[in-house]
Amino acid sequence: MVQRILVCDDSRTIQRAVEIALFEMDAELVRVNEPGQVLNTAREMSPQLIFLDNRMNREGVDDGYEICKSLKNAQETAHIPVVFLGGRSFDPQMGRDAGALDFVEKPFE
Repeated sequence: MVQRILVCDDSRTIQRAVEIALFEMDAELVRVNEPGQVLNTAREMSPQLIFLDNRMNREGVDDGYEICKSLKNAQETAHIPVVFLGGRSFDPQMGRDAGALDFVEKPFE
């Protein structure tokens, strides 16, 4: 069965790095680079996993935490595990409080 994975990051480089890291999996990756697209895309595709940047906006606002809370509060997406793609400003406790399963530090190998 093909796994559907939603990759939410405003950096196309990071999106591509995730794609390369998951290359050998039988996975369908859908990429989103705008914060406003995450919830609707997750509802439409019902992924098995969401990778979510904690700073999805060029102004540097940490809106990923709020997006994660929205995903966890929505009946259609509450069951989907969220793994943060966290950079220097990532706060693991805030990620857990928002409902994330785990996090991967950026940059990653």
